[in-house]
Amino acid sequence: MPQNIITTPEQKFSDELKKELKGAKSARFAVGWFFISGLKELKDAIDALESLELLISPTTNWQTAEMMLTAEKFDEAVQDKLEAQEFQTPEEKKEILENEARALLSRAGRLQPNKENKEFLIWLAEKLAERKIKLRIYTKELLHAKVYLVDKKDVPAAFTGSSNISISGFSLNTEVNVRLTDAAQVKKLNKWFEEKWKLSEDCDFTVLAETAVRESWALNDEVTPFRIYLRILHDIFSLEEDHEKEKIEFNEDVPALFPFQKDAVIDAYRKLGKYKGVFLADVPGVGKTYMGAALLAHLQEEGEKSVVICSPKIIEQWEQVLDDYNVNAKVISRGKLSDILNDDKLMQRPIVLIDEAHHFRNPETASYKDLQIICEGKKVVLVGATPQNLKLLDMYHQIKLFHPQEMTDVIRIDPPELKEFFKKADEERQKLNSEGKEDVPDMSETLFQQILIRRTRKNIIDEYGMENLPHFPKRLGPYRIDYNIDDVYPGGVFNSLEAKIDNLVFARYDIGNFIKEEEFTEDEKQRLKIAGRNLRGIMRMILFKLLESSVEALRESLRVMVRSHELFLRGLEEGKVLAGEAADKAYQQLKEDLDIEEIEIPETAYEAERFRVSALKEGIEKDAVILKEMHEMIKNISVEDDDKLQTLIKKIKGEYSQRNWDERGKEKCDGKKVLIFTQYASTAQYIGEELKKHFSRVEYVSGDTGDVLRRAALFSSKTDSNRKYLKKRGIEVTNENEIDILVSTEMLGEGINLQDGQVVINYELHWNPVRIIQRVGRIDRIGSQNEFIWVYNFFPQLQAEARIGIEARIKRRIQEIQTRFGGDEKVISQDELLVDKKFYQMYSEDRRALEEQETESFSAKQRSNWLKLKSLYPEEYAAALRLPTMVHCGKSADKTGVAVYCRANDIYKLYLGDEKGKTISENDWEVLGLLECDKNTADQQFDDKHYASIESIKQNFQDRANRIERERYMYLELVKRQAIDRIEKAKRGLVEKTKRWMSEAQGLVREVQLDVKTSRDLRGVIRQKHGLLPKEMVEQVEKLLKGRPKVSQRPVRKLYAEIILSESLK
Repeated sequence: MPQNIITTPEQKFSDELKKELKGAKSARFAVGWFFISGLKELKDAIDALESLELLISPTTNWQTAEMMLTAEKFDEAVQDKLEAQEFQTPEEKKEILENEARALLSRAGRLQPNKENKEFLIWLAEKLAERKIKLRIYTKELLHAKVYLVDKKDVPAAFTGSSNISISGFSLNTEVNVRLTDAAQVKKLNKWFEEKWKLSEDCDFTVLAETAVRESWALNDEVTPFRIYLRILHDIFSLEEDHEKEKIEFNEDVPALFPFQKDAVIDAYRKLGKYKGVFLADVPGVGKTYMGAALLAHLQEEGEKSVVICSPKIIEQWEQVLDDYNVNAKVISRGKLSDILNDDKLMQRPIVLIDEAHHFRNPETASYKDLQIICEGKKVVLVGATPQNLKLLDMYHQIKLFHPQEMTDVIRIDPPELKEFFKKADEERQKLNSEGKEDVPDMSETLFQQILIRRTRKNIIDEYGMENLPHFPKRLGPYRIDYNIDDVYPGGVFNSLEAKIDNLVFARYDIGNFIKEEEFTEDEKQRLKIAGRNLRGIMRMILFKLLESSVEALRESLRVMVRSHELFLRGLEEGKVLAGEAADKAYQQLKEDLDIEEIEIPETAYEAERFRVSALKEGIEKDAVILKEMHEMIKNISVEDDDKLQTLIKKIKGEYSQRNWDERGKEKCDGKKVLIFTQYASTAQYIGEELKKHFSRVEYVSGDTGDVLRRAALFSSKTDSNRKYLKKRGIEVTNENEIDILVSTEMLGEGINLQDGQVVINYELHWNPVRIIQRVGRIDRIGSQNEFIWVYNFFPQLQAEARIGIEARIKRRIQEIQTRFGGDEKVISQDELLVDKKFYQMYSEDRRALEEQETESFSAKQRSNWLKLKSLYPEEYAAALRLPTMVHCGKSADKTGVAVYCRANDIYKLYLGDEKGKTISENDWEVLGLLECDKNTADQQFDDKHYASIESIKQNFQDRANRIERERYMYLELVKRQAIDRIEKAKRGLVEKTKRWMSEAQGLVREVQLDVKTSRDLRGVIRQKHGLLPKEMVEQVEKLLKGRPKVSQRPVRKLYAEIILSESLK
C-alpha cells in the first residue's frame, strides 16, 4: 500500500508522481516554480497523457516578494503589492508573458548540451504545438500552492506539499508532500484548480512557450556561421559602440583638437572604462599632452578628479595645458610621489595620469612601489611614445599598475595569467627573431591592441587624409657624420684607453665581492652582491660611453673617479667602508672640491672589519692607479686636436659633407635652428662653450645648468606652450637673447616641444636608436611651420677601418656593444635584434630608421571587421544579437574541432576543443580567426559527438572562472603585500623559532583593517633601509598593527558557467 506522507530521501516525490501518472488520462499541476529540467524528469510519464494543464506563478511575483521581505518590509506591504496585480492591464499581462518566455528560453539554454536534452526540447515543442501540454500564468496574486492532480479511471489521485516542478523540488531532503486518496478531497482540489485555471484564461502561455522552445538551441533555425561570428565580435568589442562618441562633448571654449586626436580621446575613454588603464602612445609630436588633458576634462565632468605625474621640467607645461582645458588636476613631479601618498585628499582621487610612463618599469625601486600604491583601485592613463619599445617584462610591470592581479578575464590573452603570457610572448619573439622574422608581430600585439592607442604618422595620414590634418614637416636623413676616433685620441691612445677599461676591477662599486660571509644575513649578502654586479657593469658601460662622447667628458669623469677612490681608501684607514647612503653623502662633498682630508666620513658607513679589507684595498688601489694613468694620457689633448668637435663646427658652417649625401644633406646649418644632443653634461658644456666662439646665439642645458625651460623657450619661442611660458615671466624675445643653436643632454630628449627647430644632431653613437627617434620628435611636431627637418648622427671609426665598407663598420659597432655590455645596459628596447636592425638602418642612412615600426595585430583586424560588418549588414547583426544561449551550427575551417564560447557572470572565453573535450587553444584571437566568415558561408550540421566536448570545456572554463574569482577575493592591498614580502625576505638565515614568529606577523598583516594613516605608517616601517635590523622591523610592524580591527570575511561566491555559442569546425 503506497505511503501517503512522502519525504526524501526515503522516497523521491517524482517517482511517486510517475507511478500515479502511469495509465492516467490527464493531469493538472499548479506550482509556484516551474523549471523545464523538472518537467524532463516526468517526460516518459507525461508522454502517454492526453493532456497536461500547468498553472504557474510569474517568476517576477516571487522575486518581488523575496526582495521586499529581504528589505524588511511589513508582510502587509508584500500583500498590498501582490494584491494590486488583481487589476493588471492587458499591457501588463502581456509583459508578464513575454518575460516568462524569455526566462523559459534562458532555462533551456542552461540544460546540459547533449543529444538527450536536445530530443527532450524537440518533444516539448511538439507537445505544446499539439496542445497536449498547456500552460497558463496565474497573475491575480502569489500562487504559493503545489498541487498535482491525476485523472485516473479507477481512483483519481492528488498530491500537495512543498515540491515545485524542479530537480531540487523532487530531490531535496527537506521536501515533504502528501498523497490524497479521499475522493471528496480530490474533488475539492479539482474545483480549486478549475477556478484558478479559468481566471488565467487571458494569460495563456502555451503559444509563447512553444515559440520560446523552438527558438532554443535544439530547434533554432536562425543560427548561421556568419551570425555566430558577428555575435562574438559584438561581445568582444561592444564597449566600443559608436554611440559612445556622443558621450564625449568637446567644448568650444578649449583648444580645438583635430579629428584624429578626438578619436584617440574617445578610444582612451572606452579602454579606460573597460580595462581601468590605457596607454596613450602615439608617436612623438602629435599632441598627446592635449589628448590627455581633453580626456581628464571629460572625466572631470563625470565627477572624477585626477592627479598628473610628470617630469619636474614639464610641470608648468602640464599645468598650462590643463588650465586651458579647465581641468582642476594636481600636477606632481615624479620624484615627489610622497606628496601624493601623504595627502589623503589626493589619494582619494580616482584618476592617475603618468607622463613618460616608461620611467616606472622597475618593480624593485621605491618609486615604482609608491606608484603602485597610488594607482591601486584607480583608473590609470599612461602617456608616452615608447611602450612598444619596452622590454616585454617592463610592459608587464606597467600593466600591473592598473591590473595588479595575475589572472585576467578582462584582457583577452592566452594563457590568462599575465606573467605566463609575457613569458610565452617573449619565447615566441625570440623564435621569430631567430627565423629572421623581426617584422612579424608576436602574440604580445594581441594584448597591446586592447590597451594601447598607438599610431604612427603614416597611420594617421592614411586614415584621415592630409587635407584633414595639420602640417607635418618632411624628414631628411638620417645623414651619417663619420669621424676618426683615433684622431680624437691620437698616437694609439684610444686603443690603450680601451685596454685599461677592460683591466679595471671596479672594486669600489662591487664591495659585495669582498664581504666576510659570516658578518651578513642572507638578505644583505644577496642585496650587496647583486648591487655590486650591476654597478660594475654600469660603470664599465659609462666609461666606454664617455670615451666616445668627448675628451672633456672622459677627462672630468676620470678626475672625479680618482678622487672618489682616494676618499674610499681614506674611509678604509678609518675603519669604514663607504656604501649606500653613507657613500652618497661623502661623494656629494667631492663636488664641492674639498680636499680629501676635509671630507667627513659618515658614521652610518659599514664597519671595515666586516670585509676582507686586504683584498678590497688591493682592488681599490689597482683601479686608482689605472684611472690616474688614463687621466694622465688625455689631460693635454686640446680643443684643436679634437677631430670630432672640429667636424661638428665645420658641419654647422657648411664646410663638411660626405660623398653619399644628397644636396639637402650638404646644406649648411648656420642660419637654421639647430638642436645638438649629447648624453653627458660635461660634453654639453664643452661643445657649448666652444661653439660660442664660432657662432652667435648659442646655449647649452643639462641637469647642472638650471634654467632649462627658459632656454628651451628662447630656442623655440613660436611654440604655444613656450610663448605662454615667456609671457608669464615677462620675457621678450630679442635678437640678443634668442637661441639658434642649443646643446642639450637628455633633459630635452622627451616631453618638450621645440618645433621651431629644424636640425637635430646626435653627437654620440647612440646605442638605442629609439632614443634618436624620440629626440627627433622634439622638433618634428604637429603644426610645425618648417617644410623640412634634418637629422645627422655622428659615427666613430678607427684608422684601421678606413678601407672597410660602412656595412662592416656598423656590424662591428653592434658586435662591440653586445660583447662589452650584453645585459648590463638598461635600454628600453624590446629586444636586441630589433635594436640591431634599427641601429643598422640609422647609421647606414636608411630613411626607414626614422619611421616608427608598424604592425597590425589580429585583434585590430577583427575590430576593423566588426565595424565594417555591422555597418554593411545591420539586419544580420540584429539577428546575431537575438541568438539565445547554447545555439550551435557547423562550418568548414582550417582546423577541425569544436569552437565554444563560454560565460560565467562577467567572465567570457573562447575555446577550441577536440572530440574528446581536450582544449586545443584558449587563444581568443586564434579561435575567432577560425570562426571568421562572410554572409554566404554555408551552414553545416553540428556534429553530435561534440556535445561531450562542450560539456568538458564548460567545466574547465568554470574552474578557471572560479580561480579568477578566488584571486579577486584573496587580493590584498599593495602595502600589505609589500609588508609580507619584506618580512619574508627578513626570514633568511634565521632560526626556525624566529621564522615562525615572523610568519605570525605576516598573518597579522593579512587580517587587520588599515586606515589611511596606518597604511602610511606601515609603509614607513618597511621602507627603512638603514638603521633597523630585520627583527626590529617586524617588532615595529607588530606594535603598529596589534589591536586593530580585523577584516570582515565574506564567503567566496561560486560562479557557474554557461555555453553561449558553439560551432563544429570541419
